[in-house]
Order: sequence, then C-alpha cells, then structure tokens
Amino acid sequence: MLLSRLHIRNFRGIGRIDLDLAPTTVIIGENNCGKTSVLDAIAIALGKACTGAHCPFEALDFHRPPGAPADHKPEPIRIVLELAERNAGEWSEVLVKPYGAAVQTLRDGRRVLRFQVVGERENAPPVRRFLDFDDRPVEGVDHDALAQQLPRGLRALHFGAHRTLWSDVHAALRADRPEREQVRRDRFHALYESLVDPAARTPEFEAELRRSGELLSLASGLVDQEQSSDRITELLLSQLGAITTDSGAEMPLSHLGKGTQTIMLLLLLGSMLQVATVDDPLPGAGSLVALEDPEAHLHPRLVASLWRVVEGMRAQRLVVTHSGDFLAAIPIESIRVLRRRGTTIETHALSRSRLTPDEIRRVAYHVVNRRGTLLFARCWLLVEGETEFWLLPEMARVAGHDFATDGVAVVEFAQSGLPPLIRAAESLGIEWHVLADGDDAGRKYADDAIEAAGDTPIDTRLTHIQEQDIERMLWSAGYDHVFRGAAYGARSAHRPRRSERPVQVIRRAVANTSKPHLALAVLDAANDAESPGVPEPLQRAISAAVRLAAGA
Repeated sequence: MLLSRLHIRNFRGIGRIDLDLAPTTVIIGENNCGKTSVLDAIAIALGKACTGAHCPFEALDFHRPPGAPADHKPEPIRIVLELAERNAGEWSEVLVKPYGAAVQTLRDGRRVLRFQVVGERENAPPVRRFLDFDDRPVEGVDHDALAQQLPRGLRALHFGAHRTLWSDVHAALRADRPEREQVRRDRFHALYESLVDPAARTPEFEAELRRSGELLSLASGLVDQEQSSDRITELLLSQLGAITTDSGAEMPLSHLGKGTQTIMLLLLLGSMLQVATVDDPLPGAGSLVALEDPEAHLHPRLVASLWRVVEGMRAQRLVVTHSGDFLAAIPIESIRVLRRRGTTIETHALSRSRLTPDEIRRVAYHVVNRRGTLLFARCWLLVEGETEFWLLPEMARVAGHDFATDGVAVVEFAQSGLPPLIRAAESLGIEWHVLADGDDAGRKYADDAIEAAGDTPIDTRLTHIQEQDIERMLWSAGYDHVFRGAAYGARSAHRPRRSERPVQVIRRAVANTSKPHLALAVLDAANDAESPGVPEPLQRAISAAVRLAAGA
C-alpha cells in the first residue's frame, strides 16, 4: 500500500493542509510550517488511533487560531489518509478482501482506501471511519475492526529528530525466519566503513547497500509494546556490537557520536525493512518510513551519501530535511515545499504541466544539483551573469540588507534559461525578480519577465538597466576608476584619458583580470569612505527582492 494523499484539519499549528505523496517525498519549509506535525499526524492515524490502546489526542493537539479568545472551543481534529495502488491490480485479493465496500475504485481502475480519524476533544476516543469519494462514511462495514487491520497493510516507522524509533517498530519484525537470525556484524561494519570512507569502497559497494537486508535479522522478541523509543534504539544498536576505534579498543555504538549512531540506525532500519518484506503474507502491503532531519550530526561529505541509504530502503520514504546537500542528491520532483499562509499550510511541487522534461532536467542540474540551498529561499533574484552573482549580495549589505536572513538568493539563469526558472519558482512557491541588461539579449529577458508577470506591477518583477551591461552601468554610477585601475594600473585609476571610450577600458580591464575580480574590486570601492554607494538600478532590484521575500 502507498500513502498517496494526506489531509489534515485543525491539528496543532495546522488549520488546513492537503499534501500529495509519492514513493519518495522530501518535505522542506521554514520553522513552524507544520513539517513535524505532518509526521506526527501520520503516526497517530496509523498507530494509536488504529490500535485504540490509548487516546491519541491531547489538549495541545487541538488547533487554536491566532487571536482566539480564552474561551475558544476548538474545532475537531480531522486526519484523512488516502492509501492507493500505484498501478491497477497491485493489491492482492488477500490484502483487500477484509475491507469489502471500504475499497473505492478510481476512474483509471486503481483502488483506494480513504481512512479518517476525528478527534472531538481531548481524552476522548477518536472516531474512525472509512470514507467514500464524497467524504461520507462507507455503509455496511465495521469501521473500528477494519481500522485495527490497517497497520498490517501499511507499516509505519519513524526515525525521529532525536534519533529514536516509534515504539511500534516491532510491527516490522518477523520471528518466523530462523535462517536470518544470525547477526553478521562483520559485513555490516564493512558496509558502514565503505559508506563513510570513499577510499574503502569496493565495486560491490552499491550491491551490498541494496542487499542490506541480508546483513542481519531481528527476533520479534527483541522489542515489546511497552518499551520506550529510547530503549528500542539502545536495543537495536546493541545488536550491532561495537566498533573498533583507531586505538584498537572496542566502543559500543551507543557510546559513539550522534553521526555514527545516525548512519548505523539508518542502515539497520533498511535491513529490518528488507527482512520484514521478504515472503510477506500480504502481497501489496507496504511500509512507510518517516525520516526527520536524517542529516543531523553528519559531516557534509557523508550527507552526500545519505541518499543512497534512504534510496535503498524497501519502503515508501517520507523525509523532512534542512540540508541543501541532501536536496542536491535527490530527484527534484520528489520535493514538497510547505509555506504558511496564516493557519493554512500551502504545499508546492515542481509542476510537470508547466515545465517540459528537458526544462526540469536543466533546472535540476543548474539550480538544485549545484546549489540545493536555493530551494529554501523566499525569493530568487534572477541575474544574467557572474558579475551580478558576486556583486548583488554584497551591494545589498552596503544598502543595509542581508540576503541570507532576508531569504533572497541570487540565481544565474544563462545556463538554464529564464522562463523555465520563473515557472519553477512559481511552482515551488518562490517569489522572483529579474535584473536584465539593456542590450538585445537583456531586452528579450525583460520581455520574458513582463509576460510572466501578468497583472503584477512590472516594477515588482523587473529591473531593466538602461546601459548595455552591468559593467557600463557601474562605470556610469561612479565606479569608472575601478576599471581604469584594472586596465592601466593603479596610478591611472583617477586619470581619465581624452580619447578613452568606456567600452574599450572595460574590455581591457576584463582581459587583464576577470569579471569576478572586477566585481570584488567594485565592492572594495563601495565600502570606501568616498564610495558612490549602491547604483540606483541595483538598489531598486535589491529592494524589490527583499520586499517580495518579506511578503512571502
């Protein structure tokens, strides 16, 4: 089973969210946009609410809108999970037969289960219902009995931000496989060493990673229902024995650093899933692994390898991350951006209806794969070349702004094309502003920005420089001495020549140094006591981008 869609109403800080999920979904967003609440809502709906062993909702789980009076009566919590086939006929009859009329069929023949959990008030049992496509309870089924079966169709495991596992991890274990009970620690440790040390990797590394489920087995008696998540983590780590340190001493994994524990637990989790899904008695059943900040405590080089571990898990994967390095390794179509608009949480994803496959490839390569952190920005300031790329963030500082804290990122568009980047930004909920030169190419870019702006005031989306390029604009703005110094030497910086033409001086300056070097020289001059300051066109572009980011 695959969790294909999630609807949440009135849960903690979320008034409303509707989220589409894929076999791999990576969620990003600013703090307080509901990322952790999304994972916890799934945990409740597929865990406590299904088993009925405990009341799943506490007082703080009920949503309180900003400015609500002290006697505000909260609206009921509503969580709806849609479990769907990826292809028609994927679910076995053994899996779906118990659900009877609760199984709905889409127009394309795929079958769906729509399961709803409603919390009316704290300390009250939740109301569990299977819904039809009109959100009405399906008639003729025992909803509570079917709810208790749901975790058999979709096992849920959560690798939390504090490096613990949900206490229902035992549901993923199998005791009826004695041939897998021997823990082969040496191979597991060799795999770990290969992962963290590229020099130790063998040609068989990738195959070993995919076969991680063969490395160990866990008896179901290892974990019981009453043990805490911290205790479960300790027990799981104990199954792997100890790591031999550089000094030759053996150190229990539970005493090692958080980064080592993280990668070991992820490998172990993948192994458990491999073991749990072999010869599954319910063909079509699935597992959902939720990973919250898996990159925490990991060296950046190891984060780049983290995706290999996640990708090798035999399960649906739901990842929350704040790492641009991790985003750079994954398919861009898997990314979901959450943005808060009051109590509503908007969800954004790259739209295949707006970008062609080739445009998606170019955006992924030139933007995400090279600088994954761009996806965390609130506004993209789209520029033509490297001079603007180096110049604008520091000119913003001169003007009293900090792009990093404002949420503005400078993005070159020459390699990927301007229209695809604008459409990608809009699909991902990122604001945009274009800085274009005054030459023929710049006029074309300006026309693209005007067309994309639609009814939005053009000053919000476009700053069009009058000069042919940014170097000539800087010359006109009082930085001509920088180019003279680069062209003829420091002594000539403030000595204009009678016959000089700006374009010739600029070309000579570029030939003698480089555009990035000249940009840095301009920045040095901008910080001088007698600086001409931030040129007016750049000031307009910076201010527009900062305003857009603030509004976002």
